[in-house]
Amino acid sequence: MPQPAPPAPPPDPRVVHAEKIANDTHVESALNDFIAAKQAALFDSPDAFYRTEGEDAIHAAPVAAKNLNQLRPDLLDGLGNDYQRQRLGDVLDAQMQLTRDGMARHVAEQSLAWQRGVAQDRIAILTKEAAHHHNDTDLVDALGHAAATAARAHSRVGDGPPGGEAEDAAAATARSGVLGAAIRARLDRGNTQGADALFTQVQDQLDPAHAAPLQSRIETVQRLTSAKDYADGIVSATPAASLEEIDALHQAAIQQAEADHTDDPRQQTLARHFLNQAFDARRQELQQGNTGSADAIEEWLNTPGADGGPQRNLPPPAVLNRLDDNALDDLVFRLGRDDRGVGLELLPYKPSLSTEPPGATVGDRTATGRDPNIVLAQTITDRPSPDHSAPSPERNLQNGSAAAAADIATQSARPGVNNYGGRCAAAVINSLREGGYDVPNVPLAKNMGPGLHGAGFEEIVPSTPLPIGSQHLPDDYTPRTGDVIVIDNPNSSGNAGHTAIYNGTDWVSDTVQSGANPYARGTSTISIYRHP
Repeated sequence: MPQPAPPAPPPDPRVVHAEKIANDTHVESALNDFIAAKQAALFDSPDAFYRTEGEDAIHAAPVAAKNLNQLRPDLLDGLGNDYQRQRLGDVLDAQMQLTRDGMARHVAEQSLAWQRGVAQDRIAILTKEAAHHHNDTDLVDALGHAAATAARAHSRVGDGPPGGEAEDAAAATARSGVLGAAIRARLDRGNTQGADALFTQVQDQLDPAHAAPLQSRIETVQRLTSAKDYADGIVSATPAASLEEIDALHQAAIQQAEADHTDDPRQQTLARHFLNQAFDARRQELQQGNTGSADAIEEWLNTPGADGGPQRNLPPPAVLNRLDDNALDDLVFRLGRDDRGVGLELLPYKPSLSTEPPGATVGDRTATGRDPNIVLAQTITDRPSPDHSAPSPERNLQNGSAAAAADIATQSARPGVNNYGGRCAAAVINSLREGGYDVPNVPLAKNMGPGLHGAGFEEIVPSTPLPIGSQHLPDDYTPRTGDVIVIDNPNSSGNAGHTAIYNGTDWVSDTVQSGANPYARGTSTISIYRHP
């Protein structure tokens, strides 16, 4: 009878220990695979769950959970024994529970965000609708009520109780935004009177953050309109004049404006600005008329006279009516020469241009024109030539007003917002000059500081860096109408920098800006100047 086999020797403890380490290491490796796959699904991939927002997060949650649940059997099937599967299964269950809790929180947060976003979109749409129907006051009021209702719904999202101060404040702010949009739309379309009427009607319903810039803008437009109407009234009452007479009339109008606005330097400066524009336009018209008259005179003088010799007769009234005194004197002077260029003795008459018959000979004329009390006979060659080179009087740009300069910059700005034309320095300098400050030209906007100092401005914010694209000015700085900002930015075109003036609501260069800093790239260094 065969002997039973001897019992197997007990396993070597070292081998048992090594096998346990191997099993545990397999489990840890599989756990690493799960965590990496979970991170990709939840965070890293382009369609990762935690990258989804609002409604998308709600729809993405079941798909992400299903994919993660599938990872569990796949990983367990890849293990070598029950020990490994049991151990990994316990760990994966704990991981999955934490993952599901986090996903549920994200879904809940994004659900609230979605609801709030829908309410905010409603408010924005109603605000835009109010701008479209700005002239329908009743509809604007109804849109404001609807916006307030949407704001209350926004405030109630979540577990907060309905009502309360926060909800009331949100509703009031939403309604204020709608009313403000209608007022701004009226201003944008030039209906200042309508904007002022609606502002007055709803002023107590406007949030201070909405009311202050609207009021400032309305007052600015009213100041500009008043000054322009004032200037137009003076100009319309000014008699027709020659190019030589227009300068004296211009100076008299400026003096009248200064006398009429002695107690209001800002309005005085604005009136002067519009008077300068109006009289400059008159000068241009006269200069263009003189050019046309000169051409007509040359054509007439080159036309042979009735005897085939040099032209000695006056041109028709259609030409005479376009001549001022100097041009008429010059014409008579040239008609009074014979074919040898010798001056003839004649009367320097000033005919009535509306009645003068064409074809009359110069030597036959009498002094029956604009000045019938003067009869002056002299030799034409002894008479001085008309002086067309007298300079225009220097404009009185004293009593500087930075606020008026800001108004002028706003009135002169290119249409639209951020519609830059590359002439910020010229726009600001010209406005400051119209406002009464002797500011020199500079080739680069970033170099305006010394000129502003010379005009009496103080640097209240010395060279201060702004982060890339930032509009946040220093906390201790409060803008005041007439402040001038000078910006140096290495990414500016030609490294020229930028400058703008504050009008009480916006920063204005050659365009109204949406903020103080126009640069989206590079660090801007700003300095801000103020006239005391």
